[in-house]
Amino acid sequence: MAKILVIDDEKDFLKLVRDKLVLDGYDVETAADGKEGLDKARSGEHDLILCDIRMPLKDGLEVVKELRSDASFSTPIIMLTAVDEFEKVREAYSMEANFYVTKPVKFKELLKNIRVLLSLSEKRAV
Repeated sequence: MAKILVIDDEKDFLKLVRDKLVLDGYDVETAADGKEGLDKARSGEHDLILCDIRMPLKDGLEVVKELRSDASFSTPIIMLTAVDEFEKVREAYSMEANFYVTKPVKFKELLKNIRVLLSLSEKRAV
């Protein structure tokens, strides 16, 4: 069972995403802000990270930048955010986010993106 870390400061949205992912068979850990998310990402073994952009303490782009600064950190990251500005999208991809999904989330598409990234990660690990 794949383990997914979801980082988002919106409690209702965090619970909704967690519940949907658990129903789809994933093991889910959550973090309520960027700092907590960064700490959990560094200390745990996750197969995938979903990360909001606008959060207190550290925003999602800072989280991605810090994680990707460690050459051994290769966990796929999906930015999951209401921010739909070209500059933010470009910045996220330049920091090596794997996908950028805007809110409101279409869970069918999100789950498809998750499956694709997890499948690609498994193939790279072989």
